[in-house]
Formats: sequence, structure tokens, C-alpha cells
Amino acid sequence: MNQQSTQKYVKLLLLTVGIIGFFFSLLLLSWKIADVLLLLFLGVLLAIVLRTLAKLFSRYTPLSTRWSVIVVIVLAIFVLGIGGRLIVPEIANQTNELVEQLNQASQRIEDILSQYNWGEDFIEQVLPQDGPQLPETNTLQHFRL
Repeated sequence: MNQQSTQKYVKLLLLTVGIIGFFFSLLLLSWKIADVLLLLFLGVLLAIVLRTLAKLFSRYTPLSTRWSVIVVIVLAIFVLGIGGRLIVPEIANQTNELVEQLNQASQRIEDILSQYNWGEDFIEQVLPQDGPQLPETNTLQHFRL
């Protein structure tokens, strides 16, 4: 009887360890492919949105749902293109302003720190000899359309 209960215990223990290992493996696998799963989710979500807009479009036009999907995709690309054309230059300008402000703030901090002995030591240890190297303000000019 003692032998049977030990064998039963070992079987249950191995089964439990196997189940826990299986779920741990599944968790690890889903962690590793999280980007792929998110991309799949985005694809399904995009398909649902496009299909819903196409059904709405085909309800008010004589086009079939398939042609309506094509029209919706073309319109979406057009709207995104126009939006990008209008927004990207503004983002580039704001990025240039940010770089300028960061350069000025960096210089002000360095000026304040250089007034103290410990500040000069800190500057020598932390910053390169040429000072902080932030990009020039016109670096982002190639983003302008």
C-alpha cells in the first residue's frame, strides 16, 4: 500500500510539474512573440475598420463591398498623405526649436556649474572637452517636403 501511494504521488507530482512547465512555456513563448501578436491584432482591427467603412460606403453608392474596400483604402492613403504633408514640416520645425532650447539650457547649466570648484570638476569628468554635442538645428531640414 505504501508503494502504491508513493507511485500515485509521483505521478501526480510529475503531472503537476508538467502542467506548470507547459503553462510557463506558453507564457514565455507569448512573451517572445508579443510583437507579432500585437501586429496580428492591429491587422485584424484595421481589417474590421476598413470593412465597416466599406459597408457604409457601399450602402450609399452602387459599388459592391469589394470595390468599396478598394475605394476606402485609396481614400485612407490619400488622407494620410495629405495629413503627413501638412504635419511633417511642423514637427521638423518644433524639433529644431527643441534642439536649440536644449543647446541653450545645456550652456546655461554649464555656466552655472562652472562658477563653483566642484562644478568645474564635475564638468571635466562628465562632459567631453568640446562640451555637450547636440545636433545642429538644421540637421532635420531634410524632413521638409
